[in-house]
Amino acid sequence: MLLKEISNDNLEDYSKKLKIFPNLLTIYHSIDTQRRGLFPYAEHFVFEGKYKNESIYFVYRENIYVTSFLFIGSTATSIEFVEKLEEIYEELFNIFPKIKEVSSFLTIGAAFLTRTFNNWYGKYFGTEKSVEYPTYLYYMKEEQQLLTKKFIPSFSNEYYYDNNISDDDSLIINTTWRHAKKGDLEQTRAKLKHLPFACIKFKGKPVSFEMSDPSGFLNHQFTIEEHRKKGLGLAVELELSKKIIDIDRVPYKTVELYNKTVLKNSDFSPYWTRWDDESGNPIEFLFIPIIKN
Repeated sequence: MLLKEISNDNLEDYSKKLKIFPNLLTIYHSIDTQRRGLFPYAEHFVFEGKYKNESIYFVYRENIYVTSFLFIGSTATSIEFVEKLEEIYEELFNIFPKIKEVSSFLTIGAAFLTRTFNNWYGKYFGTEKSVEYPTYLYYMKEEQQLLTKKFIPSFSNEYYYDNNISDDDSLIINTTWRHAKKGDLEQTRAKLKHLPFACIKFKGKPVSFEMSDPSGFLNHQFTIEEHRKKGLGLAVELELSKKIIDIDRVPYKTVELYNKTVLKNSDFSPYWTRWDDESGNPIEFLFIPIIKN
């Protein structure tokens, strides 16, 4: 057998060996969410496969409010033989038929894994391959986490952090997300209730904010236009990162490649490290909405 499912009873033991960062950031934090019961609006199914001396992991997150997510991660940073990878993908479908039955899900992971999956899925179901949304992944090393914990914001007194989020506040936060779809308002409210977030308000209204996903990554950083260029974006990002560190997790984020300013700022930031390959080139990290026709 190329692949095996990891039961909930074994997740704690597995989580100890999966602290291989940045390769397994999504896998580790998804398992951490499941075993600690951090987000009750999703269930995680975990699988492990072997490829030569490397391991490959899948976490299928079945969400209540939004489409399911499939995270793919590996201890490797490249895989030479696509055929072997496709065999593992087929094995996943054989031992976890639920994934074959759903009409859509979002696949997330390094391009050498997810792009191959996208191509294979198209062949498997006889459909066109799905559109890929490329990003780069940034994470905090231990020394960067220590630096983050020392950060003191410098915004003016009319702005303030606020952890009290009303339904109206969550509506503002969700409405500003360019990727928001059906079910995302409920998902946003669930994330704000159960997971770390940061929000800066002005005259009682949220003007800069950022959430975190159950898989750990920072999600939807946004500052209302008239409040930009005042240091609020950095302030919410690092306040959120502090909260993530406080619950013994590693802050990480993805930045879409069209967002040149944020990419440049992240590249030169003392707080972030880009995930690069052995040659120092950035590893493409893809979000792929898979839709079965």
